[in-house]
Amino acid sequence: MRFLLPLLIVLSPALTAIEQGELKFSIGGKNYTTTNAQGLIQAKKGKTRIMIAVKDVEQRFMLMVTADVAAGQEKETLTLNSEDSEVTVSLRTRQGTLAIMPHTQLAKIDPQMAYIERRDVDTGQTEDDPEDNERDRHSQRPRKRRAKMKSEYHRVKPRWHEMSRADRLKHGEGVIQNNSFRNTFFALRLVPVLSQGKVVSYTGTFSGAGRFSNSISGGEIRPVERGEFHIKVENVR
Repeated sequence: MRFLLPLLIVLSPALTAIEQGELKFSIGGKNYTTTNAQGLIQAKKGKTRIMIAVKDVEQRFMLMVTADVAAGQEKETLTLNSEDSEVTVSLRTRQGTLAIMPHTQLAKIDPQMAYIERRDVDTGQTEDDPEDNERDRHSQRPRKRRAKMKSEYHRVKPRWHEMSRADRLKHGEGVIQNNSFRNTFFALRLVPVLSQGKVVSYTGTFSGAGRFSNSISGGEIRPVERGEFHIKVENVR
């Protein structure tokens, strides 16, 4: 991915000192800075969703960044990207909207999901072999016999329910391809501050390239640069 190396370089430097609630970035040559950014951590079915959100009425933009990680990882310093992590971005500005999401995602496992599979079961009996032709049927030799089978129908879960992420991606099972976002990319670095075992704030950086459009159809790939933030985090269940 051509965006990976420069974005990792962007994420590498130490963060500058910014106030809590501050978030800044640049897109299309325009710089945005706000002090209204907030964070949210939500436990969700064995995973943790990290959200960074801001709505700035004065500058008329809205930004939402979400990252789904394994439970407990939210307490670690993380460097995530949309190539191998569940990271999405939605940005609305006066110039248009920008979206980034992984172009390869894993389908969610639904315990109720199943399909009907037919299985042929040996009954332990035999029957005339229908492949005997008419001439053979009138001969004196014994008729050909074959095992008598019966069909049974079972509800079966897709085998990818039991596969690891790596195996699902390798075999292409339980995988969703978002071709519209094939050339998009996003990298996010999160550095947590903990209090009594919970994350109370994040500092971090982000950068990427997303599909930008100012109309219902069409769009172009446009970079998001020099993203930086320091946000207070609320934990919810």
